[in-house]
This record gives sequence, C-alpha cells and structure tokens, in this order.
Amino acid sequence: MESFLPRGAETSPNYGGGPPFNITDIQGTPVEITITVLSLLAVSVGIPSCALQIAYILVGAKEKFGLGTKIYLAICVTDVVILVFYLPITSSFLAGREPLMFQNVYFCDAWGMAWFTLVRVSIFLIALLSVTRTLSLLSPFSKPPSSRRIVAIIIFYTVCLMFQSTAPIWYFSNDYSYFWQAVHCQPILRQSSFFNLFTYVLEIIAPLFVVSVSCAVSMFALRKGGQGKSPVAGGGQKNGRATVTILLLTGIYIFFNTPLVLFNVLGLLVMNFECADWFRVFFHTQAYIYVYLMVNVVSIPLNATANAILWVGRSAAMRNWVRGLITGWIKL
Repeated sequence: MESFLPRGAETSPNYGGGPPFNITDIQGTPVEITITVLSLLAVSVGIPSCALQIAYILVGAKEKFGLGTKIYLAICVTDVVILVFYLPITSSFLAGREPLMFQNVYFCDAWGMAWFTLVRVSIFLIALLSVTRTLSLLSPFSKPPSSRRIVAIIIFYTVCLMFQSTAPIWYFSNDYSYFWQAVHCQPILRQSSFFNLFTYVLEIIAPLFVVSVSCAVSMFALRKGGQGKSPVAGGGQKNGRATVTILLLTGIYIFFNTPLVLFNVLGLLVMNFECADWFRVFFHTQAYIYVYLMVNVVSIPLNATANAILWVGRSAAMRNWVRGLITGWIKL
C-alpha cells in the first residue's frame, strides 16, 4: 500500500524535523527483532499451509466445488502469492532493512504494483465470501449467484486494480521507490489527496464496513438457526460448520484490518487537515514507524497465515488427506 509516512520521510531520516534518528538506531532493537521473527514465521508457516490447501481443494477434495469453495480457492491463491511477494521484505528485515532485491528500479516498480493489487484483491475476496454466505443464510432456498458471474466480477475488479496501480507512474510521473522506514517499494503521492482518499475509502475502509455488517447479520441468522427458527443455508450440520468457518475467517480479517483502517484514517486527517501539534508529534517518532510496519505491512502476511491455519484446524478431511499423503511417502 502507498504510505502515510511523516512529511519529509521521503528525503530525510529526521522525518520532517522530528527527533533525529536513522537506520542504525533501530537495527537490533527488541521490536525490530520481533517484527523480523513474525515475518519469518508468516512466510515459513503460511506458504506451505496455503499450498497444501490449494492442492487439497484441487486434487484431494471429493466433493463438487460450490461457490463458496471457489471463492475460498481464490483467497488461498491470493494469500500464497502475497506471502511469496513478502519474501523480499523478509530478506530486507534480515539484512538490517537494506533494499537488496528492491535496489533494481524495474523490480521495485513491478513489485509495488503487484503488492498494491494483491492486498486489495484479498480484501475484496473476503468481502465477497462474507456477503455470499450471508445471502445464503437469509435466503437459503434461493438460487445462488452464477459462478461464472462471480469469477467475471473478480477478474474485472483485479484488472481495474492492476490499471490503477500503474497510475503513480503514467499519471503522477512518480515511480515506486524503496524506503527503509517502510521496508518496501511504494509511491509517495503527496500531490494527490484525492487518489489516497479514493483508494483507501473505497478499497480498504468500505469493505471492512461491509464485512462487519455481513458478519453481524450472519451471526444473528446462525443463532436463529440454532434455535430452530431459521434454516442454516439449506439446513444441516455441515453447512452450519461451513458458516462458522467463514465467520471465523471474516473475524480474522476484521481483527487485522481494523487497526489498519484506523491508522490510515489518522494519516488522512494529518495529511489533509490542520491538526494540533501534540497530535502530529506521534507522526515524527520511531514508535510511529513501528506501528506503521505492524498495521500496514506485517499484518498482511500474518492475516494470510492465520487464514491458512484456521482452515487446516477446521477441516478434518484435509488433515486426513495430508496424513494419508505422509503415510504413503513413508511407505515408499
């Protein structure tokens, strides 16, 4: 995501007149080590877990794909790609925030545009999964939306995001650049408050609101179903369990994205309005940089990994399939 770094952070390690510090001041600190360890855990656990889920859905699952499964498959694919794209960030953390792969300007541009797109596609897919499950709970006997239409919507939205991610280059004449404060490549678009407002309000904040409302409605419908007053997505324990899994998935999304939204709303306020000096002080401290990293950067792979862990924990069929694979390999 494009950042809300403090004014002056693009060109000065002093962050626009704040307390002077540079990259050597934070290397080896407990917080820096913690963030690095979390990054390593996210990619080392998340990538194989997501890969196993994709393999199970495509090869191991004996049931016919439903709409929810297809959307979740898209979420798994997006999550594993996000985790793979997070590897350069992890490498930079391990190297004391040196740019490493981000030194190449073409790689930086390509990576920045891909990251911008992937994060927003992931958010959109969670919202789509949550809304479709809520609709099935409210109208269990209605015909579900056509899978082809849903896939077409996903592809169309992804293409739009890919085009939008190139705007900093062709419209604002501003390449993606590496900033050690953010540990990745991003555009700094101070000249366009509208672009920042548009991308965050419509693509980050609005989906969180939709998912929160959808989650609340689904919980109410599920509770009524448990009391025998309403069928649960066509009835049956299996559908009820699937609904609980989706609710937990959306709960994880809300947990990781609420701080991100609140943090960036503050960023928008500071960038676009005259705030009190005491309010702006935080935006010129090391604490700000660490909070920024946790809610804007590290939370993204952690969310993807948490999704994978939840699915593995909730799917006995998948665990049995993996156990069978391991047993077969041992016998070989």
